[in-house]
Amino acid sequence: MPTTEDHGWPIARSWSQRRGAAPWVPGNVDQVLENLISLLRDVREDPATDRPFRWPADGSTTTVRAALRSLGASGLVVTTDHGTSAELTLDAARFLETGDAEYLIAIIHAHTRLIGEVLLLLHDAKTHDELNRLAEERYGLSWTTRDQIRRRTTWLRAAGLLDLWKGSNKLVITEQGRDLCSQLALHDPEAIRRRFESDVSEGVVLDAPGPMLARELELLDVTLLADRKPQIGYIAGGTSIESIRRLVDLATPVIERSEFVAHCTEHLNVKPSSAEQSLFTLIALGLVEQTGLDSFAPTQITLEWLSADRTLDLVRIIHCRIAVVGEVLLGLTYAGDTSNLHRWLLDAYPESPVKRPELAKRLAFLCEADLIEQIGYTRHRITALGTAFLRATPILPPSGSAADDGTDASPQAAEQHGDVHNLIAQAREVVEAATDSSNHKRFERAVADSFQALGLDVEWIGNPGTTDVSAVFWISPTEHKKITIEAKTDSGGVVSDKDIDFKTLEEHRVRHEADRVILVGPGFGGRVPARASSDRIPLVTAQEIADWLVRSASTRLFPREIFQLIFGSDPSTSDGVWAAVERRMDAVHRVCQALWQSGNDPTDIAYNQGRLSVRDLWRMLKTNTAAAPINQEEIEQAIGFLTSPVVAAAEKVKHDEYAACASLPVVAARLRSLADVIENGNVLRPAPHAAVRPSLRARAVPVPRQEPTPAPSLVRSWAAATGRPVSRAGRLPASLIADYQAAHQAPYDEG
Repeated sequence: MPTTEDHGWPIARSWSQRRGAAPWVPGNVDQVLENLISLLRDVREDPATDRPFRWPADGSTTTVRAALRSLGASGLVVTTDHGTSAELTLDAARFLETGDAEYLIAIIHAHTRLIGEVLLLLHDAKTHDELNRLAEERYGLSWTTRDQIRRRTTWLRAAGLLDLWKGSNKLVITEQGRDLCSQLALHDPEAIRRRFESDVSEGVVLDAPGPMLARELELLDVTLLADRKPQIGYIAGGTSIESIRRLVDLATPVIERSEFVAHCTEHLNVKPSSAEQSLFTLIALGLVEQTGLDSFAPTQITLEWLSADRTLDLVRIIHCRIAVVGEVLLGLTYAGDTSNLHRWLLDAYPESPVKRPELAKRLAFLCEADLIEQIGYTRHRITALGTAFLRATPILPPSGSAADDGTDASPQAAEQHGDVHNLIAQAREVVEAATDSSNHKRFERAVADSFQALGLDVEWIGNPGTTDVSAVFWISPTEHKKITIEAKTDSGGVVSDKDIDFKTLEEHRVRHEADRVILVGPGFGGRVPARASSDRIPLVTAQEIADWLVRSASTRLFPREIFQLIFGSDPSTSDGVWAAVERRMDAVHRVCQALWQSGNDPTDIAYNQGRLSVRDLWRMLKTNTAAAPINQEEIEQAIGFLTSPVVAAAEKVKHDEYAACASLPVVAARLRSLADVIENGNVLRPAPHAAVRPSLRARAVPVPRQEPTPAPSLVRSWAAATGRPVSRAGRLPASLIADYQAAHQAPYDEG
């Protein structure tokens, strides 16, 4: 079948590299092309983006930057200098020259999922609702609204490829559309479905690394992996396989520094300093080496990669030198949402904290290598190729994992000890079990264990004629909410109408005298969402439960808050429930920190004796770099907590002024003691007149024994295993280090 390549059109990238969100400009079918052409011409004339722009169709105004943001990664425009300037791609320039609407569709199709494929779906007339359902059933694109489908059909109608029958509101393909459909390279929905059904790496052919790279991978151990550089660094043109290959090819067989800088400034539109920085990045990545005073050439391992033309070898090379690259694949098996993935990586690798921009680089790079795929605006998942790569590549074990201490993690341990890594292990299990259709009991048990780990009173039933799981939410002394949970697996990741009998769900609820029902599965399609909504049955995906578990590792919700999270009427309830708890915790930290800083600042002490009022605190904290500074009410709540007698981290001195009573580590230590007492109900007290005396051997040594300072990763692992809260990064409290040394100190030989 001919492809776009035969017509000189952009070649469609792999399905995983194409975006799920379609480009957008305002206007109806008759206006979108006019608006787009006007925007592209405006960018061609003036690359600056922080300036106003007027849409010609309706006269509304915006900024060039905002207008380009709505285009997304459509293959029409690229931004440079942190988004302050933009330029047209060669494809966009050609479209402006020719005005060929079909060529425009080919550009968008090459970068966006389900553009040309819509033409394939319309072999007979269909409504937008029918197209939306087929997008989910055949291509795994779960859109809750028709907006994304309408964006696609608007572009196709504007190009004359589709018509809309007004009477029936059905879309039909035109002859022009049929002709283009036969020319585009389209993805086979059956192949995509098979990939969705396969969550293992069986049958995936993983290219073996070259000999030199294989030897380097064999030498990787925990020490070398822990010593990798934390940041990828700046690369002119972006951190992509294409950009890296272009610059390495430029240096082949050898290049002078001045030539490299001149090429980058002329062809990539970067400053000379940025070009030099790109050269340093290539050296740090081990791709280029200095061969003379001002000459550079590819390394031998780079030449091996180039000669074999194996994309995965470049990933392996960068993984050997940069921290948290292959480890992102491991993180995606636990959490798919970008925020939860970032949180998981910070917990798992506190010695190599990855900032969000660096994580974005890694995600884009791994997407390009087909090791992961983007399935939503902030969601990614590992592919079968990525799973095979992960299993074959040495990675750094997560801090505090079973690989570190040899202990066996279980869901029960997560509930009893609040073990962060066991919560993460449970998150992974519930996601994997959701698509294990051959063992539905496994998913039922995973759902029961997950809700138990979240603090609910859970009973796993799973007998014929009964519900799968029963859970009770303790709301208040006089209010307990009982729910029945129906767990449905599906190997393709989508539970459809044929898998659910809503009448049976209601019968199970009545039989168990429950208040509500929830339905849990890997995903839901067909008429299930509409029917569940009419029956007031929340649909909860396995990934959502996994995200709750991961988030619980740092912020615990009470059962009443989880109930609100599930049964709240507002779609944004989930983020709101978490955000409210996290903001209160953040307020306590920042108020405590501000009081301690003021209490140790000579200027503050001379001016007001290191005391701060609520208004003083508000003024200090409103200039904080946080996206949403805390308000006065939140400060007052934090002050009330810190000045309570049982905490006594601060004291009210006079009127509305407060002073710190202890440092943050000491306050944290008291709160840990309080947590132990709340959980265990006892306080360890020394016996009357007891005194701590040094041992005989200790008295015989005039100089106190000095224990070597332990590695921070070991202390954090021990703290996590023993239920001691510990920061993800930064300096460890001296008291925590002392406790670790005391726990690991060998007893003296009394003989």
